[in-house]
Amino acid sequence: MKRRLTVKNSSESFETDAEFPDLRDDSDSQIDLFAIAGYLLRHKRLIAIVVLLVMFIAAVKILSSSNTYISRASILPSGKTDKLDKLKELAGLGSSTTSDENSS
Repeated sequence: MKRRLTVKNSSESFETDAEFPDLRDDSDSQIDLFAIAGYLLRHKRLIAIVVLLVMFIAAVKILSSSNTYISRASILPSGKTDKLDKLKELAGLGSSTTSDENSS
């Protein structure tokens, strides 16, 4: 006989089979941690098999994929920059004869 537990969101009622006598329709129902721990302990072999299977699939996937390395670089100006330098040149206030220190 399958064990079944259905929780309805619209109300606080539970549908249970005979295997879950602790879960009854009470207005102040609480989660029974001992019942959950007992369920997990009864199914520990199944849980261990699923965890090991997922770990094995992940290890095969990682080991079979090729290594990919990505490197990115950008060249930034190293000299002193003046944001108003171009405006000073247009107004005739700046000296246009100086060499550009930031040229590549």
